[in-house]
Amino acid sequence: MSRKMMGPKRLAVLFVLLFAFGSGDVYSAEADFVGKTLPSFELEKPQSPAVQKYLELESLQPFRLSQIPSKLVIIEVFSVLCQVCQKNAPQTNQLYQFIQRDSELKENVKMLGIGVGDDWKGLAVFKKMFRTGYPLFPDPENKIFELLDEPKIPFLIVINKDGKVVYTHMGPMKSKETFEEIKKLYKDL
Repeated sequence: MSRKMMGPKRLAVLFVLLFAFGSGDVYSAEADFVGKTLPSFELEKPQSPAVQKYLELESLQPFRLSQIPSKLVIIEVFSVLCQVCQKNAPQTNQLYQFIQRDSELKENVKMLGIGVGDDWKGLAVFKKMFRTGYPLFPDPENKIFELLDEPKIPFLIVINKDGKVVYTHMGPMKSKETFEEIKKLYKDL
């Protein structure tokens, strides 16, 4: 279709779509994180003793990722209003289940989600709707999101016990492939 046939309104919409979604290389920035130390930030206190126990935190207080005594921590950065995040929820849930079924990883790999622009109420609805097994924490004012340079979401980050990023994945994922990658990373520690 030529520009003349598209008309100015359609051309403007096409431009906006291309600008907003890129030209196919939307997720190339994910490699920029690997090998770097994740910025330090504080998460709100866990909402239950079960979450505190799962993350192996000493108390029900606000905490930093460095306080989770695991060899690897998986962080899913998402938003309850993000349609791609909603479509990806079954994959992240399955990733969590794969980890929980692996006796070694279950003890040494923890997973949590950070809801960009979300509050506890929205996260509770998301957790119930998508049957999310891993804990979710709010980032209502986007402070954590800004520290991460506002990546495209969903964004999965895996850090080691020193806070160094060892793996990232932007966009929808395939749980089995991601699980295999995490398992390999764990074995290489």
